[in-house]
Amino acid sequence: MGGPKSIRKKKGGLHSKRAIDLDEWKKQLEELIEVGEVYEALAPYLQMSQQPILTENSSEIDSLINILEEKTAELQRLERPLPESDSEEETLAADIAKAQTELAELQKQAQSQQAIPHATPSLVPTPGRASVSGQAMFTMDDMAMMMATVLQNSQTVPRQEGRYDDSYSRGSERRRHRQRR
Repeated sequence: MGGPKSIRKKKGGLHSKRAIDLDEWKKQLEELIEVGEVYEALAPYLQMSQQPILTENSSEIDSLINILEEKTAELQRLERPLPESDSEEETLAADIAKAQTELAELQKQAQSQQAIPHATPSLVPTPGRASVSGQAMFTMDDMAMMMATVLQNSQTVPRQEGRYDDSYSRGSERRRHRQRR
């Protein structure tokens, strides 16, 4: 009767067992493909050979799975010292950035000092003379011109105040005159 066949199907014959193995391989391959993407990113650092992950032959898939499992073990071993090297790289990058900013400041200071003897007297600072903060930096000649204009303006101010004082005094005289009435 048909009983033994159903039992065989339930137990799983060669065909069904192979199908189960292929399903497991697919799951493992999907996980290992993700790992492979990580390896592709890390390949220039780890000097690994980038091999195609998906192939048609199961023997090649098995060998690839073995290789990828070995590489995952290597990656797990390599993951521990990575943060230290990252922090070292970060400190190196910070040191380089500090050195670059200091060099840029020194260059700007040197440019501003070179610009002083050749400066033409003007209220508008010439391009190329800028301080570290980005604000315009005036030379001594510029400052002298500005002081001269300020002094000229301050000399004209009392005359105007005199005019206002005259009108103010006239107004105060009128008020006094009204109060007398």
